[in-house]
Amino acid sequence: MLTLGLILLLFAGLVALLVLSFIRVTIDADETGASICIAWLGSQFRFNTRTRRFAYSLFSKKLFERSLVKSKKRRIKKPKPKKRSKVTIKDARALMKSGFYFIRHLKLRYLRVRLVVASSDPALTGELYGYLTSLTSSLNAQLPKASFDVRPDFFKLSPYGQLASSVDIFVARLLAIAWQLGKYMIVKRRASKRLKGERYATPRIT
Repeated sequence: MLTLGLILLLFAGLVALLVLSFIRVTIDADETGASICIAWLGSQFRFNTRTRRFAYSLFSKKLFERSLVKSKKRRIKKPKPKKRSKVTIKDARALMKSGFYFIRHLKLRYLRVRLVVASSDPALTGELYGYLTSLTSSLNAQLPKASFDVRPDFFKLSPYGQLASSVDIFVARLLAIAWQLGKYMIVKRRASKRLKGERYATPRIT
């Protein structure tokens, strides 16, 4: 009995550790591409869109690395029949509600945005720069963990910039979202089966 109790206690502690842990997502992006790192309990998944390489590390030791660039082979693609979308307005509302809940419970560690305003018209560039400067100054005052920097470039024809951000996603929140969506899908499937059964039921002759 003592051994069983210890096993149950260790299992409960492990489950609590997994539920109360968080996933850290770090993004570093510019006009050439992005580098994404997802860390959880000593594991790190890295993906670089510039080199198209994926790597996995455990406690800072690289265990796996692979290139996602496929060899160019000419393949004849068969046309696929178009499927009708079964997403309803109610489904979209449920997804939006879960998305807002997910964004609201993100823990921002830092956010650094550098935007260089440029266009083919110097007057438009100056106007946009003035508007964005007033907007970013107010955002910098309201968000202490964020930093926004806007600069003009009167020689380039299109805007460019850099983004660096890191957020923590708690596993408990993800489980709550998965539970709500799963419950919604089960209720929807049962209602769909009930509706089909009523539609194809043979009418009784009285």
